[in-house]
Amino acid sequence: MKARCKVCGNKTEDMRHVGVECFYKVNEDDIVPDADERQFFSEVGEDSSIWGKTRRYKSGTVDRFEIIDHGKDDRGVGHTELVPHQDPVPPIRLRENVLFSIDCCKSCRADFLQVFKRWRNGEFKEIGWR
Repeated sequence: MKARCKVCGNKTEDMRHVGVECFYKVNEDDIVPDADERQFFSEVGEDSSIWGKTRRYKSGTVDRFEIIDHGKDDRGVGHTELVPHQDPVPPIRLRENVLFSIDCCKSCRADFLQVFKRWRNGEFKEIGWR
């Protein structure tokens, strides 16, 4: 099924997304009102001074998958099984982060990356975009 790119409006089966981490809600202002807000977490040290919310987990697990090769059936089709295991992990502290993203086609994502590269290289400083 083809989706419509939010940037150029073209339909494509190869959707991508671009995202910006920001401490203020860019989707509530006139900046990018249709940006999707997505939450993600990053590990921080217990002694770190963090602006925002953190979560502590005293115990938890991490996924580990065992791969079992069952060989091929009588038709020659291979069968592989993934068996999930939960391995314990030490206590952890996570910082809540927010990413604002826009789903777009591959071409529009490439355009964004080129602008991002130019911004990183200071090319917009001289035009006074602030």
